[in-house]
Amino acid sequence: MGNKLTFSTVKIIDDSKLFGGINYEISINPDTDLEIGIAASAQITFTTNNTNIMVGEEFTYDEINDNTTNTVGKFIIDAIDIDNSGRYMVTAYDYISKFDKKIDGWWNGLTFPMTVGSIFSSLCSFCGVTPQTTVFTNSTMSIPTKPMEMQNIQGRAILAYIAEVAGGIAMALPSGNITIKQYTYSSQTISNGHYVSIKASEHQPLAINRVCARMDENDIGIS
Repeated sequence: MGNKLTFSTVKIIDDSKLFGGINYEISINPDTDLEIGIAASAQITFTTNNTNIMVGEEFTYDEINDNTTNTVGKFIIDAIDIDNSGRYMVTAYDYISKFDKKIDGWWNGLTFPMTVGSIFSSLCSFCGVTPQTTVFTNSTMSIPTKPMEMQNIQGRAILAYIAEVAGGIAMALPSGNITIKQYTYSSQTISNGHYVSIKASEHQPLAINRVCARMDENDIGIS
């Protein structure tokens, strides 16, 4: 299997210019708890002797196997370090990283009421990406008034709020389009053979008689 990074029609990095291949990572649920309401960005790292690249450049990452090309995703160079041999050690992230920008002006300029899907579409447009679809769980839910004016808010935080309302996670597809991935029911069952350990409660849990809510300074009030 081979690798190809296409920056333009005249700038391609293939295996002949890579040292140690390409390392791909994405963290969705790193702990034992199932999480919703996150915007997960994939990261790749590689070392190359092609020094004709710079931070901020975009490229397409393809894997090639038996003459079949599989596009892994579209990425943006975030950092370049130079090793002792003068080779570039590159870190790049997929298009979710385009939401890592202040969006105060965009948010404070929105006119409500708006649906969650409309906010998602508008946010994607502001951050320079294409939504795969604007139809997802609770996308038609209307927010009647703007929860509050905000300062120093990042686009990824709003994207994560939208994913939480949809009961899913935001991700970039190989095409670079942004989607809200949602968990679905599974027919998989857990039998006694799957348990590592189990312990029954030895006390009667107390009934819940009140709930406390905490609001952060930048809480937009839609989660």
